[in-house]
Amino acid sequence: MLTLLTLAVSTLTLKIDRPGDGFRVPHTSVLMPTGDLTVEAWVKPKRNPTAGPFKYVVSKNYGGSGYALLLVGKDAMCRFQFEANDTISHEIHMNVLADEWWHVAGVLVAGQEMRLYVNGVLVAHHPTTARITANDLPLHLGTSPWDTFTGQIDDVMIWKTARTQEQIKADSKGGVNFEDANLVAFWDFERVRKGLLYDRTHHTRPGEPMGRPTTTRTRR
Repeated sequence: MLTLLTLAVSTLTLKIDRPGDGFRVPHTSVLMPTGDLTVEAWVKPKRNPTAGPFKYVVSKNYGGSGYALLLVGKDAMCRFQFEANDTISHEIHMNVLADEWWHVAGVLVAGQEMRLYVNGVLVAHHPTTARITANDLPLHLGTSPWDTFTGQIDDVMIWKTARTQEQIKADSKGGVNFEDANLVAFWDFERVRKGLLYDRTHHTRPGEPMGRPTTTRTRR
């Protein structure tokens, strides 16, 4: 059963109101794990009837390569979706989603299984033979070459390991060790300098603004 997580944390978040706004992180090899993978993020979707159906939170995918975490759908019915040479999703009503914070995590156990968690609850899983096909595309946060997320995004994490349910629950509560060798990148949007976005691990190159992304202080 899904329940809202209310941590009362004051934090800077990425706020996206307009199509095309977000950040583009140049490709580096650390962003392209080819084995196990976990992608996590806090999201607060906003209703936007004019937006396209694919609302990308994280996008480093094209033509079956790479990976992505997104919200799919228009009007009432939507689904959280995780893609990594295979797809796993979970349907949820926009009336439930809108204007609330949700922690979403997609996990790939390479060649074995995909799992999707919402607020620490396993909502979907299936066996798969998929392994990630590498690419040298930039990674997009909050946007993509196709469609844009609308709302707020925070604490985007990429791991080169398959996180367990207990670890994902702990991640959602904060206190992540930035020195963990399996943590590829962590964008908490607290480190924006002269328009450039820096991740807390310092493993990636600075994220470049697309459009005019903004950050806002909020409590979740």
